Amino acid sequence: MTFSVGSYANIPYVYGNLLPGGWANLSGQTHVFTLDPDDYCFNPGIGLNLNALGLLSQVGMGNYGFGGASLNLPDVQTVAESICNPITNNITDGLIKQSKTAVESAKPKLEAMLNDEKFKDKKAEIEALKKRLEEQEQKLKELEADTSMKPNDKQKKAQEIHDEIVKITNDCIALSASVTSTAAAAADNTAADNTATDNTATDNTATDNTATETQGYAAASAAPTTGTSGTTSQPATNTDAKQAQQLADRFHDAITKTSLGIACTDDEEFEAVCSTIDENNVSGILSKYQDSYGNSFMEDFMWDADHEQKQKYGRQIARALREKAASLGISDKCKDSIEKILKELDDVNIDNDIYIEFDNVLTEIESAEKAKKSQA
Repeated sequence: MTFSVGSYANIPYVYGNLLPGGWANLSGQTHVFTLDPDDYCFNPGIGLNLNALGLLSQVGMGNYGFGGASLNLPDVQTVAESICNPITNNITDGLIKQSKTAVESAKPKLEAMLNDEKFKDKKAEIEALKKRLEEQEQKLKELEADTSMKPNDKQKKAQEIHDEIVKITNDCIALSASVTSTAAAAADNTAADNTATDNTATDNTATDNTATETQGYAAASAAPTTGTSGTTSQPATNTDAKQAQQLADRFHDAITKTSLGIACTDDEEFEAVCSTIDENNVSGILSKYQDSYGNSFMEDFMWDADHEQKQKYGRQIARALREKAASLGISDKCKDSIEKILKELDDVNIDNDIYIEFDNVLTEIESAEKAKKSQA
């Protein structure tokens, strides 16, 4: 039977004989209703439950031509299941479909990781993930073929399998990200070391030797050094830009991560990138992000970060911009914006539009850097 929308709330009360009410089939739909006390004397000419008939007989009016014993009242559970089971089955089918899609996507990725040289030290972990995935795939096939399980039980089992597959997928992503991040960091450090070594060979100064021993982004962003010839050299300019681009890309990937089609920010990677931002790389990262993705880094940051992240890393980025502005001699131009930013970040409800002030400072810094470069 098909119930009208307004009938659902009345079903347990009428079929359960809890309130006076009845049902009627009109235009191919079953309408289930309760009776208002003002209608007890009205003869609707349709089926009424025992509760309603009892009340109507008390007032002694109306001739219904049948007694309560002749009524064939459906079981409440049967009616409820007839309504809920199709919905439950649809949910189960959706979970199974999503799970199958996730398995089909994850299997080739795990195979590729097994054959990738950079994952050679992680093969045991990858094999374990693959085994877990295969176990859930088998359970999924058995569940799909089972026709004897009750709809509610089948939905519960489908949800358990789905949740486990999501967990395996996330573990796979985390493993891949950790290895890729480690490899990228090693490559960056090697590039920085090689650049610093080249500077040492060219200039042969103590300052350049110190830069050689310094790894990572700090070395790439070090202040210009003066060689024996008296000329000024800019250490690791290409490496500087490359690392800023890598960090911008990592941030974008972290905030646009999805699992089974659902957006889920990679907070660990998000915080890893933000924690590296300092005076030496802040303008490079923010500018590269805008150039690559057309969005303001700080706008995306503010809308993605939680309150604690906004306060912690927002202050860190603001202070990095402040120090960068000071090194360029434009502190006065940026002072008001920095003060507004730090004040807003102390608020209980941080306004995401404060990103505009971050962008204003970045614009001033970019202009100063451009002017300085043209004068050089």
